[in-house]
Amino acid sequence: RMECRRRRRRRQQWLFVRRIEGVGIRMGQKSASTILEASEKGKEQAVDDAGKLMTFWERSFGDAADVPWFKFQQAFLNEYQSRLQRLLSDDNTQWLLHLLRNEIFDGDDEATREKFMAFRGKSREKHVFWKRASQMAIEKYNMHQVFDMDSSVRLTAVENLSKFSSPAVIDALLKLLDDVDPNIRAVAAISLARTEVTNAKISEKLIRSLKDPDRLVRESGCLALGHLKVEKAVSHIVALWRNDAISHVRGAAEVALTNIGGAEAEKAIHMTKVLSDEMKVLGKARTF
Repeated sequence: RMECRRRRRRRQQWLFVRRIEGVGIRMGQKSASTILEASEKGKEQAVDDAGKLMTFWERSFGDAADVPWFKFQQAFLNEYQSRLQRLLSDDNTQWLLHLLRNEIFDGDDEATREKFMAFRGKSREKHVFWKRASQMAIEKYNMHQVFDMDSSVRLTAVENLSKFSSPAVIDALLKLLDDVDPNIRAVAAISLARTEVTNAKISEKLIRSLKDPDRLVRESGCLALGHLKVEKAVSHIVALWRNDAISHVRGAAEVALTNIGGAEAEKAIHMTKVLSDEMKVLGKARTF
């Protein structure tokens, strides 16, 4: 019974994520993207004396610097009641509230304007807080699925992480480069490249992936390093290009070198091609 309940909760969270991503799942006659723009429209368009759109905090608490968490929670439920009812079960509404409290307010009993604005940002566009809260939920859900070894959507979840570039997501993808499943390692390398984030730690881990026993991981590592244009990886990629037994890996290495560019990469490409051409000429000479 507990297992059935756990699976049902996972299914509900999955549906929530798919709906707020706007992938076409319908609720009644409206899609998720329609729901996002529809409910509480009047509240979302409330303006201050200067004619600027008011934030959720301003509408709910005015100039208050802090409010008790239970008061913030109640205001959130009142403001977004229609969306929550359409998108979430009661259990998952509590899950989302738990995320908000822990991720925005560090689990404190008080919600502060300062922490709220740090999470929300200064944009005066409509729905900003709801959109950020929704994105946070998607990110956390995918990270949970990534580290759930029994999950049937691990690969998809790893790929979805590439949509985010928060430190938590980067750390998760770096850990996944050491996963026991080579498919997960390969997708993690590509997902890291898609975040467009590069630093010494990411570069070192991706360079290490070039020595992975699985050829798909080596190929993915090459493509990731090439996409991120990691110049210090050139000598490692050249070694792979010259010595790897798998043609697809050598091809990925050549693509990576071309993408990275620079004197060292161009010299390596030129020298290797010259040697290759000479070997072809010698090979033809032997046939006569």
